[in-house]
Amino acid sequence: MLKYRKSLQHSTLKKRFPEFVAFNNVPYSTEEEYYRRSLYVPYLDDFCNSLKERFESHKETVASSQHILPEFCTETDFYSLEAAFNFYEEDLSHKEVVQSEFMLWKEK
Repeated sequence: MLKYRKSLQHSTLKKRFPEFVAFNNVPYSTEEEYYRRSLYVPYLDDFCNSLKERFESHKETVASSQHILPEFCTETDFYSLEAAFNFYEEDLSHKEVVQSEFMLWKEK
């Protein structure tokens, strides 16, 4: 590296720095606004996207488990809870027991 620098000092070539092609120059009026636009907002966007990717597969389970709430259970049957039951099957007792508990909850 030192040899290269010495040769540049003696040469007639001008030093060139690489251009930043994809560099994001955001307009700003204060330092706080600059950091918000260049760091904070992209970080939050990336964080939200990673959460969406992570929980996209659980969308059906969550939608199914909302049918346990009193607001929804009166309008649906036990089979609307099928995805949630399959997800929590190891933690729950037999399907028949859960179904009878759901029917009792629905009658209340």
